[in-house]
Amino acid sequence: MTLHMLRKLGGAIRRCAERDDQQVLINEIVAQLMEDHGPISLTGGALGSLGNFGLQQIAAILSKRESLRWLQLDHNGIGDVAVESLVGVVCANEALQSLDLDSNEIGDAGASTLAEALRATATLRELSLNCNLICAEGAKQLAKALHTNKSLQALHLQGNSIGDEGAGALADMLGFNHSLKTLSLQSSCVGDGGASLLANSLEKNKCLQELSLGCNHLGDAAGRAFGGLLCKNKVLNELRLDHNHIGDVGAISLAEGLCSNDVLQELWLIENPIGTVGIARFSTALKTNHTIQHFAITASKVEVQDKELMKSLHKSLVVRRACEAVRRGEVNLKVSGEDLSGIAAEHLASAIEETDKLRELTLEDCCIADPDAKRLAQALACNGQVAEVALPDNDISNVGAFHLVEVLERSDTMVSLDLAGNPISNTHATDKPQSTSEGDESNGDDSSGDMINGDLASNHTSDEATLADDASDGGDEEYHRVSSLEEYYRDAQETPSVIWHALQ
Repeated sequence: MTLHMLRKLGGAIRRCAERDDQQVLINEIVAQLMEDHGPISLTGGALGSLGNFGLQQIAAILSKRESLRWLQLDHNGIGDVAVESLVGVVCANEALQSLDLDSNEIGDAGASTLAEALRATATLRELSLNCNLICAEGAKQLAKALHTNKSLQALHLQGNSIGDEGAGALADMLGFNHSLKTLSLQSSCVGDGGASLLANSLEKNKCLQELSLGCNHLGDAAGRAFGGLLCKNKVLNELRLDHNHIGDVGAISLAEGLCSNDVLQELWLIENPIGTVGIARFSTALKTNHTIQHFAITASKVEVQDKELMKSLHKSLVVRRACEAVRRGEVNLKVSGEDLSGIAAEHLASAIEETDKLRELTLEDCCIADPDAKRLAQALACNGQVAEVALPDNDISNVGAFHLVEVLERSDTMVSLDLAGNPISNTHATDKPQSTSEGDESNGDDSSGDMINGDLASNHTSDEATLADDASDGGDEEYHRVSSLEEYYRDAQETPSVIWHALQ
């Protein structure tokens, strides 16, 4: 359904609310549905909603939409009675893949009715029932249906009161189901008992990839259960345990699980009472775990030691994401305002050496010092494919700049090097190799010269041409002493941020 159509349906709902005439609303919606055959969004709200009567009235036409793939009916005041009309819609539309019933008034009876639809359908992939009135019995019925359903990949039950009993039924289902990949149970009144049952069932489950249990009543017992899970599960890649009551004991178990886990990519633990001991264990674990890409945690105490540990965790994750992006084949890597000094620079350099896809590298204000610049220069020389390098606002002095410019001069692919904002002095004495061949004409007119901070090397004429001509005598490799930037840039308005440039 086009955006224009969605707006017209929304307008129909608002006009109905203004006139307090639901039948007029139904007639207008039916007319609009007859005009278009795309996805259907009938989101209700403060200005109007379908209600039970409205859904029952349009169910017949929805059942005839054989190509319907996506149906959104959230915020419509739909209760258990009207859900019965949806069974026909789900069963009749073999193309239907997503059904959104968030924020309605569906209880256990409605959930049981939807369970019947799940038994009958072989195409529905996502069912969203967030923020309804479903309790343990409704969760049990849905779980039973998923024992045999082979199509549903995502079930969202956030904001329902299923409790440990409902979570236990879903845990039992995970021992039989081989299609469900996402299970969302945030704010579902689940405690340690239900969470432990889920963790135990996932030790053998080979399908579920995302589990969300944020904003529940989980404590250290749940933390220990999921720590044990991480040692065995080889499928789960996202686990959300945020806004719970997991302390250091549970955190230690989770950290130990991470040491042997090579699958999990996201772990969310913000707003849990985890202290210095737990954070320290995570810091150690992440030094050996190389798969975690997103790790969210908050310290229960704001102490100096905690802050340092949090910084260490953050730094390791930043460089990990950067290295992963490079190894994944990203063409452009840009990192700004992070600490990539020391071991972080070493890891990133190793990743650069392993790829042949990277073309642009930007590391702005990343605390890169001379040893880091030297290591990055080695990696860039080994890589041989990066064309543009920008390292502005770091801590690179003349020493580090020399190694980077040396790569620039020798490279056939690197065309620009930006070192603006680094503490590079105006004078520096060094021996520079300059290779020319007899008969070469270096008159400064070659527009293909290397770029440094946006200035073509060939744009610097008189002094450069003189030096190049002197270097061509005899045809052998000569060495020139660069004693001052002013030798090359006497007419410049401001001092360039690098000392050397390639003379072709």
